[in-house]
Amino acid sequence: MCDFIEIDLRLWGKSKGLPIPYPLVCHLLDTASAVGVLWDAMISGSLRQFLAVQFGCAEDDARRLLMFLAALHDVGKLTPGFQWQDRHALVSGSDYPADEVGPVRHDMVANIWLSMPLREYGFSARNATTFGQLLGGHHGCFFALEPIAASDAVRAVPAIGSGAWEVQRRALVDAMIRLIGPPTDLASVAQDAAGVSCGLITLADWLVSQESFLRKRLPSVPHRGDPQSLQVFFAGAAGAVAAVVREAGIGRLRLAMGDFVAEHGFAPNSLQSSVIDRLPGLLTGGAGLLLVAAPMGLGKTELALTAARVMGDAAGTPGIFFALPTMATSDPMYLRLKEFGHRRILDDAGLALLHSMSWMNPNFGPDTDSGEVITAEDAEPEVATTSLAVSDWLRGSKRGLLAPWAVGTVDQALIAAVCGRYNMLRMLGLSGKVLVVDEVHAYDAYMQQLLSRLLTWLGRLSVPVVLMSATLPRLVAQYLVTSYLRGAGITVHQQYSFDYPGWLYADTITGAVTASTVKCDGKRLTISLMPIPAETGKPDRGAALRTLLSPLMSDARGCVGIICNTVAESQQTYMMLRELFDQIETEGAEPPALTLLHSRFPADRREEITVGIIGSYGKGGARPRGVVVATQVIEQSIDLDFDLIISDLAPVAQLLQRSGRGHRHADNPRPKWAREPALVVLVPTDSSDELVLPSSWPFVYPISLLTKTYRDLVARAGCPDGQFTAGIPEDVQALMETVYDQSFLDEATTADDLDHLANEQTQRAVADLITIPEPDDLMDLHPLTQRELDDSMFTTRLGADSGRVVCCYTDSHDNRWLDPQHTIPLPVAGSGKGDRFSSAQVEAVLKKAIPVPGNWVAGANGNDRPDEWKRDPYLRQIRLLTPSGPELSGFRLGDKEFKLSATVGLRKL
Repeated sequence: MCDFIEIDLRLWGKSKGLPIPYPLVCHLLDTASAVGVLWDAMISGSLRQFLAVQFGCAEDDARRLLMFLAALHDVGKLTPGFQWQDRHALVSGSDYPADEVGPVRHDMVANIWLSMPLREYGFSARNATTFGQLLGGHHGCFFALEPIAASDAVRAVPAIGSGAWEVQRRALVDAMIRLIGPPTDLASVAQDAAGVSCGLITLADWLVSQESFLRKRLPSVPHRGDPQSLQVFFAGAAGAVAAVVREAGIGRLRLAMGDFVAEHGFAPNSLQSSVIDRLPGLLTGGAGLLLVAAPMGLGKTELALTAARVMGDAAGTPGIFFALPTMATSDPMYLRLKEFGHRRILDDAGLALLHSMSWMNPNFGPDTDSGEVITAEDAEPEVATTSLAVSDWLRGSKRGLLAPWAVGTVDQALIAAVCGRYNMLRMLGLSGKVLVVDEVHAYDAYMQQLLSRLLTWLGRLSVPVVLMSATLPRLVAQYLVTSYLRGAGITVHQQYSFDYPGWLYADTITGAVTASTVKCDGKRLTISLMPIPAETGKPDRGAALRTLLSPLMSDARGCVGIICNTVAESQQTYMMLRELFDQIETEGAEPPALTLLHSRFPADRREEITVGIIGSYGKGGARPRGVVVATQVIEQSIDLDFDLIISDLAPVAQLLQRSGRGHRHADNPRPKWAREPALVVLVPTDSSDELVLPSSWPFVYPISLLTKTYRDLVARAGCPDGQFTAGIPEDVQALMETVYDQSFLDEATTADDLDHLANEQTQRAVADLITIPEPDDLMDLHPLTQRELDDSMFTTRLGADSGRVVCCYTDSHDNRWLDPQHTIPLPVAGSGKGDRFSSAQVEAVLKKAIPVPGNWVAGANGNDRPDEWKRDPYLRQIRLLTPSGPELSGFRLGDKEFKLSATVGLRKL
């Protein structure tokens, strides 16, 4: 090590918003300190062990290595192009010439320059290259490896700067080795460990780059860049960084110990007992995957929370991310976890709600309640006040998974396995948690492929996983479990399964897959087929619904759920029933309450309807006499209980899910006409009683699954308008395998079946195009991200509504408003900092946003929106529906006409 060259404190790292520039070396030491604090306060024991093993060193050495690397992440700012952005930072007559200023990204400098000095300080050529590429990715995307990284980077890229620039860069590397400690000689560093390490350094960088933090640190900036002054500054960084980490709400989840009764307030049923009694004996100190397949209403949520605590304690991953299929299912689950947390958390632990509209949820706000937790079971009760509030910092973009625990849509986890920006930051957030994925059956082949790749990475990172499903085909279960174990380096040769209901546990230490079948109390479900005319391709549900609802019309109580396959058909059904109910009312009778719920309402109105339905028909609800017409939004993960379920024909998995919204709670009183669980399936047929599928249904469900389900139901019922009784749970798996078994092709295979298989293969192939490589296939970090693709080009769902519209109202002066009462102005100019739209303005628009199919907005010229919207990341994708005619409900976009009502939602005419 050569004589120390003093660091020039005029070389700045941060200046925006500050009274004076903040020295680069100070920012780098802050970042290094932040990595150390995060390692101690946030990083799970499992991840610490993984990184140490992959680095080939002890955990303390791994911690120091990552601090050292973090201290070099912005070395590329020691270049003319960056430093001369602030002309006041370097004094006139400086030794740093400006004539070498050129276009070079500071993150890329680390990628192409850093390997040389690292090799000189003892790193192998491969590790030095890996670490340069790692630090080059701290802005979200990894650069490709460049041949110049092994040669003279300054000569190859003059814009890096020579002379004094090169002297200071090398002095900076030397200073960090002196201050943090010499690097440990390492074996070859695995690329997966390098990728997750980049996520950690990115997080550390974000935390100490906040303007508020920098302003507090400015008084501590030393007067000189000599070793003693820098050492004093570095020593003081730990306390300041620890404070900012606490303020950000980053830490580990701690749940109170206790048995199932203590956790949930009731005794476990047979399924819950089976898992909680046997699971602890299967844990070997590492991670594993628990798969639970059991009927609706058996308490899988409570089981998952207890299992997650037990598995997380064993693996050293105490956090939880509870992933669900949709926003509509995430919001109620957030309330359930919030209530659980208030009773069970031991320390403040922000519970994040993660989906694109979470900010609209009124319950996801400042936490005004506190939980009373007994912190010592063998002493006098010590009451601790705890908070579930999520910090403002964690509410920022891409940060939610860093919260101690969270609930949200499964997309938030899947995107960690997509080649998008900052995916390794998301992977870091998952690495300290148990991932719970509910309703696994709800994902198509595309999403299953994304989930498979994510599970492989989580298996490698020793992240415990809980998968839950009410209706999961065995082949899908085997595929997902095998993917997880493959990540842990285990090749599965056995075919494993279990009788339904049951569960299995796959262990990443031994590779053992233990299956268990459970006997549990069930119910007899009567499934009736009711043909409805559809000669024109449009089902006519009128006569069937009049017949089915007649008992409700003459009874003072009862409630019915009607589930349609498309939004348009749910709207048609609602309007038909509204006309019928209005006629009943004019005749002097009191009709049942009638409610419609689907995705095509303004966001705030949909939230209002959802809350009302849960309050009426959810657990402990008032259960008024009424009918709810809905789409798949009530199919899963929402605890609703109707006396009768009427459903369009759907694949058998969805039919069973829909049936689970009926007779869910045994203690609820039932009317005489609905004493037993029943599901009525409306089947569109022609005059010859042959199945006729509406033209819109194949866009929702594969024709093959619809026809196979229909054939099996007819065979069991004995005729197209018959009925049969299925045992729940004992008959569920047989119903599933008859429809979903694709393990072989025979003479019964139809063209629709082949189309379905081909479509699934295509979906998996499309998913493969955007997923990150498996850990064993990763030769360098560049394939983890695709810089040329924008985040908006990635999706974790195929076929989802991709457009967003907002209805615009005008007054007599041509002023534009977001509501018909003209109380919420349409924002046309920013009122925030730098003329940007304020959060209140953006929120006002997004509360009125309606998801629609992409082809509804395709082709419109975009002149409907204010020009300022096109520059805002939240508003640029939203299209305005402008008023059409004198009616307040009529709107137009291009040549398309629409109507909007508070009860029916948005309709395309």
